[in-house]
Amino acid sequence: KILATGAQQVFKVCYCAGPCMQASHWMELPRGTLSVATSGADLSAYTWTATNVALTTADTTVDVVVTRPSFSAWAQPQYWRLKVVTAAGSCQDTHSTAFVLPRSDGHPSAVAGADAGRWTVELNGLTPGAFMLCLCTEPSV
Repeated sequence: KILATGAQQVFKVCYCAGPCMQASHWMELPRGTLSVATSGADLSAYTWTATNVALTTADTTVDVVVTRPSFSAWAQPQYWRLKVVTAAGSCQDTHSTAFVLPRSDGHPSAVAGADAGRWTVELNGLTPGAFMLCLCTEPSV
């Protein structure tokens, strides 16, 4: 799990071609970091998880699930929007073409109750690099 905080966090991204039973089997990707940023909304209470955090070149999708504590905000998850940008940029940048969201508007592919959204993100010719997930919890107008 990756928990958002009040400040941007940067994590190293590692790769294992398999088997992945020992730490020595893993390699850090060059310039491979995952940056979790905050936005105007207080996202420190939101929890981010991915179903397959150890991506390999054989992977074609990754499921990203975002949850929040019950009744912590008014916006329903079906209105949340996700986008992926390069870590060198900001959440105001254009969505990266290396990731294909289930819906072009960035809304989740599924909603799990009143406090969780899930996106099945397709990997479109992904190359090692640093990317940042951006979440907007306000409904679009």
